[in-house]
Amino acid sequence: MIAHCLDDHLALAGAAGAIDLLRPGGWLQVHERAESLDHALKEAAYKAGNFEVAYDALDSAQVAAMECSLRPGLAGGIHWTQPLAVVDPHALTRAYLNYFTRMGGEFRTSAVRSVERGSTGWRIVTVHETVEAAEVVVALGAWSPDVTGPLGYHPPLFVKRGYHMHYAQPEATPLGHPVLDADQGYMLVPMQRGIRLTTGAEFAHRDAPPSAIPLTRAEAQARRLLPALGRRLDADPWMGVRPCTPDMLPIIGRAPGHPGVWYAFGHCHQGLTLGPTTGRLLAEMMLGETPFTDPAPYRPERF
Repeated sequence: MIAHCLDDHLALAGAAGAIDLLRPGGWLQVHERAESLDHALKEAAYKAGNFEVAYDALDSAQVAAMECSLRPGLAGGIHWTQPLAVVDPHALTRAYLNYFTRMGGEFRTSAVRSVERGSTGWRIVTVHETVEAAEVVVALGAWSPDVTGPLGYHPPLFVKRGYHMHYAQPEATPLGHPVLDADQGYMLVPMQRGIRLTTGAEFAHRDAPPSAIPLTRAEAQARRLLPALGRRLDADPWMGVRPCTPDMLPIIGRAPGHPGVWYAFGHCHQGLTLGPTTGRLLAEMMLGETPFTDPAPYRPERF
């Protein structure tokens, strides 16, 4: 699925008038320790040989030439050249939604109380209304089990929580590429709003209160790597919940034992990346067409 994600996003963003939100140039992975870099380069060679992933190996001087605002003395890095960066994920998803409504789709929000069999298909009971539909897609991320449980499906979903905060760009030498600090596990990403610092994964209950620890630790490391990192721009950190499965593959396909109900959740760290591709795969399956890729690895029945 990942092999198709760029083409699917470009097609959808083009139709939605949002190409300007996708920035080419790839991203940069930097290493402080030589042994860490050596290991990463071996992994990169394997990925290039087996999955046609393109990269450039960089020494310390080449990293400095690409991003002169980073502190000197890094062991080197890897420039992954193919990916696109999304400079405003919220604006991109809103553009996709606007395209959907322009084509005649309806957008409603409500809290779902239940999904029940109806006389002609399925009935979605919400706190505001009841909606009848011949077919239903459950795509609620980490909250999907709240709906699938009463239908008898209890996937072994667990969550990884992550945080981000925006910071002012260095005035003299703005950061130009998304940068992963591979030895410390956080990322600095130039966005429309500023530099987004994203933390590593936090293992916690889905509904537990946010913690200040992940961002505090990541910010301290980030200011070592990017000394000119500016002030915080957000009043509070953002927190997201990533729905993960034991095999780290999404759950996509017909709900076992419930014709007309379809599942599309559990995308782990690849939710935005695989959004359009998941929609394409699901649409082809629902219409009885030959899917562009084998859906068997994602079948709900594997759990």
